[in-house]
Amino acid sequence: MVAKSFARIFFRNSTNIWLPVVVCKEIYDYVEARGIVEVDEEQGCVKDIKNQNIFKSTKLPKYIMDILEAGGLIEFLNKR
Repeated sequence: MVAKSFARIFFRNSTNIWLPVVVCKEIYDYVEARGIVEVDEEQGCVKDIKNQNIFKSTKLPKYIMDILEAGGLIEFLNKR
């Protein structure tokens, strides 16, 4: 999920339920509604597929990537 901003509690809860979210403030000024984007959470960038523009986004920390890769917080804790 990509948006201009998220409430802190939403960000934490989305990570817990295996929903990656990144903040990209510029994208809404350049990408059309229902446009297709490619998100790289580890590198911190969002690519507009139609126009090939690349925008900077938040880079997710390793501990959040570990939770997402495990399938959410419960799966992460079960694997420990």
